[in-house]
Amino acid sequence: RLTNLFTDMQHIYSTEAHALLKPAQVAEQLNIEKPTVWSWCRSGKLPHIRLSARNFRIRQSDLDAFLKA
Repeated sequence: RLTNLFTDMQHIYSTEAHALLKPAQVAEQLNIEKPTVWSWCRSGKLPHIRLSARNFRIRQSDLDAFLKA
């Protein structure tokens, strides 16, 4: 069921502005290390969607807003 839910979420957020990015994708875009992304999310600086205790995603639009601030 969770797999189906995640697939549905990916479909809903498939537009570029609402794309759900993995921390590794954010790190690659910004040319930084993954722990930096994790730290920003843990501190509340970078909004994210928690999928489970160990998995989360970042909306492209939230990343864009974070970078503009």
